[in-house]
Amino acid sequence: MKYEPKRNYLYPVLRPYSDDYGDAKLQTVVAPPQPIGKEVIITIDFVVNEESVKNQVIAGNAICAAMLYCRATLHREMLTANRGSFRLRKSVDAQMLVNDVELHPSIVTLDGIDHSTRTAHREYGGAMAQVGRWQPLATDQTWRFQVNAEQRNTQSIFRLSTDDELSDDEFDVKMDPTDRYLTITANKRTRERFQNIRERLDITRSTIYLNALIDAMAYFKFRDLWNSDIPGDGWVNCIRTNLEKHSIDIGDSDKEGSHSIFRAAQLLLEKPFGELIENYEPYEDDYIDE
Repeated sequence: MKYEPKRNYLYPVLRPYSDDYGDAKLQTVVAPPQPIGKEVIITIDFVVNEESVKNQVIAGNAICAAMLYCRATLHREMLTANRGSFRLRKSVDAQMLVNDVELHPSIVTLDGIDHSTRTAHREYGGAMAQVGRWQPLATDQTWRFQVNAEQRNTQSIFRLSTDDELSDDEFDVKMDPTDRYLTITANKRTRERFQNIRERLDITRSTIYLNALIDAMAYFKFRDLWNSDIPGDGWVNCIRTNLEKHSIDIGDSDKEGSHSIFRAAQLLLEKPFGELIENYEPYEDDYIDE
């Protein structure tokens, strides 16, 4: 689901095109995203000239934050600054950011608070407003930038969809060579459970994504899509571009090629088994001498 920043509130919110706080405003400055290794560093400075909102941050009742949303990968993540800080600096997995990326800056509560409306529009009567947990006290306009625009990462081709014809704990993949995404399907219950571990890339890359990619690459190979004329930046062209980038030949319906589909899929997902093994490798104390 796409992130939607526009909402109506029952209490004053410092935001663009609103007279809740007169001429006061939240200004944000976003530094150019900085790629470092497999991560992208996001830095945002928050400038607040409304005292009641500013004081809530200083007191630790609210924090500076930004909802990050990538259209290509459907990745959504809340980035937060440290308590009392007006600078947010966080690293994001570069594989999750492709082409258009949005940042929706805000100042949000850490818990339910009583917030003074003394400096807000007179319609609030100067009364204390009850604001719930994780609700915004201030928002700024959306920032947009490009990341990895010249190269779409293989992991960005996956999309999750609901298919209630499937039973619990069962996944399927739907492939249309003209589509932008490979659609991984599951019933509602299984999809909700999967969402709980979706950020655990050591697990998801080596299981659901890897298996779906193997299926797609078999489709790619045996339908001779290597030399197909399919326009756009859909999953077929993404796979083809990344195979060429890494000099991987999976062959076609007439020849084997230099790489098995299983090995090629691992390489396109950056060897996901390595991270899985590292994260679950037992400590030395776990070994039992016999």
